[in-house]
Formats: sequence, C-alpha cells, structure tokens
Amino acid sequence: MRAPLIWFLLRDNPSQMEAFVQASTLITHTDPKAHTGALAIARLAALAASATSERTAPASAAIETLRASGFDDEEWIKIVKILETAHAGSSSVEAFADMLGLQ
Repeated sequence: MRAPLIWFLLRDNPSQMEAFVQASTLITHTDPKAHTGALAIARLAALAASATSERTAPASAAIETLRASGFDDEEWIKIVKILETAHAGSSSVEAFADMLGLQ
C-alpha cells in the first residue's frame, strides 16, 4: 500500500497529499471506493504518527478521520457507524464481522 508513504512524504501539505493519493490509487484501481480507503489509510497514518508513546490518538479521532475520508459515500458512512457501535460496545472482531454481515 502506497498511501502511508505518500502521507509521510507530503504530511505538511494535506491537499497535495490527497491529490497524490488519488493519482496513486488510479494507477491500479478504478473504483472510487479504493480512493476512499487509500485516503483513510493515509489520514490514519498521519493520526497515528501524531500520537506519542505516552499518548495515543483517541478512538473518536480515528472514527472521525474515517468518516471524513468517505463523507460522500453512503455505504462507507454506514460501515463507519457500525464500527463506531462495535467500538462503543467493546465488540470482538468476530462480532464486528457479524455486524457487517460477514459471518
């Protein structure tokens, strides 16, 4: 996956980072969902890098980052809401997969 590397190289210029993530994604994927996922990964890498060993980024920040990465994709937003519910309920990975219909 190229997105975390693109974030690292362009971390001081978010709009340029987003443009590079889109261009990089189009090399191998045509589905807009691939861009949403790559953008989410790049943004989450930035969020993780901003955390220190004493302080991790709160889950709410990660969820907001995910939501913002696909704000115009109804299916993405639905999945983020399910993730948020699973996290709030301390659900297991298996329970989260069940919530997504991935038994």
